Amino acid sequence: MKNMAHNFLENKKNSTQPFSKIIFGAWGIKKDADFYNVSEKDSLKALARAVDLGFTSIDTAPGYGFGYSERVVAKVVESISRDSIQIITECGIVWGGEKRGVYTSSAKLDNGKTISSYLYANKNSIIKECENSLKRLKTDYIDLYTLIERDSTTPIEETAEAFQLLKQSGKIRFGGIGNFAIDDYKKACDYFDFQFVKARYNMLNRRIDEQLVPFCKKTNKKILAYDCHQRGILTGRSYPEFYFRVGESDFFTRYYKPDNKEKIRKFLNNLTYLAIEKGITLANLTIAWVLAQDAVSSVLLAASHIDQIVDDGRAAEVILSMEDVAYINSNIDFLMETID
Repeated sequence: MKNMAHNFLENKKNSTQPFSKIIFGAWGIKKDADFYNVSEKDSLKALARAVDLGFTSIDTAPGYGFGYSERVVAKVVESISRDSIQIITECGIVWGGEKRGVYTSSAKLDNGKTISSYLYANKNSIIKECENSLKRLKTDYIDLYTLIERDSTTPIEETAEAFQLLKQSGKIRFGGIGNFAIDDYKKACDYFDFQFVKARYNMLNRRIDEQLVPFCKKTNKKILAYDCHQRGILTGRSYPEFYFRVGESDFFTRYYKPDNKEKIRKFLNNLTYLAIEKGITLANLTIAWVLAQDAVSSVLLAASHIDQIVDDGRAAEVILSMEDVAYINSNIDFLMETID
């Protein structure tokens, strides 16, 4: 573990990859009566431990607890040299005030109040969001500002103009995109150099290999991968319960069919032998596999407890050979051919 911080910090030497290989995802730090309710004390401990271990990049968002996560992150970052840490946050989802854009979700707070959120990427709204995030984070600039989803009510070029203005004013270093259709992402890059893209990517979900990965390789864009464990399935621990999400597709729900669950268990058993050989956990192996993929520069991992952070950190040190990756890929290909 003593060399872990060095491994994380090494990415800073390359200006095209300014973020640590494993990025601390702060989406579990929020007050949401339906899903999360992590105490501020535990959140601060988790973040502080992550920084001690060498996590130099932290991913948060206004929507995580309606500003709560950003404020907690600020309490840790303010005690660190600002240029030693990279802050990633998001925009494009608004709540309260006049309802605009496209409805996306609602959250129930501890006090019983329900707040609805909307996709909205109007130029003035994006700039205002950035100003609010800077205040909550208590910083002068954001290292990576990500438009988390496409707002169909606002022209892409108008949204891109907001990013251009924010970069020119020094309020953001890089711009990113998340959850965009490939054609929309390409169009957005015509108006602003969105150098990073957030995408779901794991052994059970390689859909970005078809179009996004080739585009990123060709244009030198970098992928920040998340959901590397497919909602916990690929950790090898107890099979997680399925929870329904609006718009959920058969692509994901099929993993919870009894026959497919058994096939996935056998697949994970095969990979466990490789993990044991390397002295790591299956969760470490699945993260390392994602990091070994073309165009992926970092993975985003959420953690709210210290033990989880320590285990996640080990994945940054795992080196997979070409033979290891080929073995894993052959098992993935066989599994996907048999999944109903």
